[in-house]
Amino acid sequence: GVEYRRDGGLHAIRARREWEDLPILAIGKGLAAAGRLALLDSGAHDVVPATEDLSEAMTLLRLRIEHRIHHLSLEATDSATGLPSRRA
Repeated sequence: GVEYRRDGGLHAIRARREWEDLPILAIGKGLAAAGRLALLDSGAHDVVPATEDLSEAMTLLRLRIEHRIHHLSLEATDSATGLPSRRA
């Protein structure tokens, strides 16, 4: 079994082999820097501030996802040739 921790279950997700590469976007309200760092240290890829405005929250999520997709595409492309990387 997986022991209980106060990291929102991130350790349990990372403990499952089939989910080890799953991108995790944590949503937190009123988190201090230490709380955000703890989530990132636990395996979250990014922490988005919670907001009362649903359209603002959706915009933040969309931007974070687009940013992640862009970086993944850069990693999959050789910077010198622009061709697909063998590392991907």
